[in-house]
Amino acid sequence: MKNSQVTIIIPTHERHNLLRRAVEYYKYWDSKIVIVDSSEKEWVADLPNNFIYLHCPLTNFGDKLNIALTQASTNYAAICADDDFLAINGISQGIKFLEQNPNYVSVQGNIISFYQMKSKVIYKVGFNREGYKVEGNTQSARIKDAFSPYMHQIYSLHRKINLEKCLEITKGIHSVSPVEIATTLVSAFRGNHKILPIFWIARDNKKHTNYSLVVDTSKTKRKDEALSAVVDDWENYLSSNEGLLFKQQFIDSIKVEKIK
Repeated sequence: MKNSQVTIIIPTHERHNLLRRAVEYYKYWDSKIVIVDSSEKEWVADLPNNFIYLHCPLTNFGDKLNIALTQASTNYAAICADDDFLAINGISQGIKFLEQNPNYVSVQGNIISFYQMKSKVIYKVGFNREGYKVEGNTQSARIKDAFSPYMHQIYSLHRKINLEKCLEITKGIHSVSPVEIATTLVSAFRGNHKILPIFWIARDNKKHTNYSLVVDTSKTKRKDEALSAVVDDWENYLSSNEGLLFKQQFIDSIKVEKIK
């Protein structure tokens, strides 16, 4: 099957209660599923053969994704939140599209969100940008396409080499926001992207984690606060020590790409 060509990475942090339903859903897939857990305590569970569990206590979001990606021996990889559910047919269609379109480095589809109301499960259209595409003829044109309007690409299907390039500029970065931005920024630099008219993810609409807004994560009192930090002011963030590191790692990545 096509789905054996993709590795699914599920990052999690102090949300072991969500992993049980994820395992129940993905245990029937023929894909390798890598759970990478930065929780302080290890999760003990009897996992199906297609799962790998990595315990990386209090590891940054970007760092733990880089660790998980080392377990991928497939040509394609996808990140999925622990409260999301990828559509198996969407992944199959995504692989088929990338195989037929070598100029594209990643692809995704449409989102349906759900929530429980008493005994019923209610579905609604999620955050979608029908027709969104990044197909400029130059790197600068594609970056402009990717950010006007902006659409995250973190939960796309990626060529594994592309996801590796995206994540390598997030090493040592505590905040979660730069990881999301990196997957859009680097992907646009390296090739095309598109939202296909297919069902991609079912997203739990319930908020399971309260994120903190910070500018410089070096000023946070506890490391677990930094692990869930969301950047609110990008102008100030990019002037902080961590922001300067993020920019430099992106520049270094671009230099390597230009040489090639």
